Amino acid sequence: MNRIDLIVTRHPGLVEYLRELGLVAEGVEVIDHATPEKVAGRHVCGVLPHSLSCLTASFTEVPLTLPAELRGKELSLEQVRKYASARVTYRVEVIPDEENDFDICRKGTPCKSFPAGFVAGKFTGGHGIDNQ
Repeated sequence: MNRIDLIVTRHPGLVEYLRELGLVAEGVEVIDHATPEKVAGRHVCGVLPHSLSCLTASFTEVPLTLPAELRGKELSLEQVRKYASARVTYRVEVIPDEENDFDICRKGTPCKSFPAGFVAGKFTGGHGIDNQ
């Protein structure tokens, strides 16, 4: 498994949990809002929409089965330990589709269906994708 080099979360307890598991180094970058520029080509852990997870080198999630009263609240390490399921790592890719004009994307031309900076299945810089 690739070492996680970016964590997208607002839960310090999750960061501690990932360190406890040996999945991240002490100085790993932690952000609470993902952008294409931040996630592109990196090994990311957190919760991302597919429009961002497809830009990562790999994407890891630690599913949390939270009771209703804890949703939207900051979680402690103990709570993360209690409600965490086994981590899952994905590689997400965009599938070419004639209707979405992906043949143009494959030739290295900017894709009409994606924001500026998305060319041939990779994010190359620009604006438009945000944590949606």
